[in-house]
Amino acid sequence: MGNRKPVRQLANAAAAFRRGLIKTASGPDAVIYPVVIVADCALEAFTVNSWVNRIFQEYAAGIPGEVRPLTLMSIQELEEALAHVHGNAFTWKELLDSRFVRPEDESAARFTEVRLWSVHQAIHDLLTEKAAAAIPNEFRRKQFEEIASQIRSKYSRDSPSE
Repeated sequence: MGNRKPVRQLANAAAAFRRGLIKTASGPDAVIYPVVIVADCALEAFTVNSWVNRIFQEYAAGIPGEVRPLTLMSIQELEEALAHVHGNAFTWKELLDSRFVRPEDESAARFTEVRLWSVHQAIHDLLTEKAAAAIPNEFRRKQFEEIASQIRSKYSRDSPSE
């Protein structure tokens, strides 16, 4: 991630939100949870989110109010989280907050550090903590079943050869 531009743009968007330049239903005083969705699952690797968050913190340092640490999430992690949030296993707030290092004095400090592990690990930890079962993403499961069915029909010994 040699190019810091996307991280700077996210911090600029958070600052614009805080100044009321971006209108939302939650209002400019809401807690900001910056999330970047990435296609490359290699970015789930241990410490990557922490490293990118340190860059984000450089740009977000002057933003007033509560701006949580940056969460880097792969598309696969997003799909996994969506199934669990939809199934009421946990909320987005619970998932994201579980990833932040708590400041020693929570009343005076804001969260600035993210844990070293991936969102996938945070999902696993939350499910374990709540003694909840994993919930598969049904949309994705159906897609895989359709692909498997197409492969079986094309390459099965019972199918006519082309």
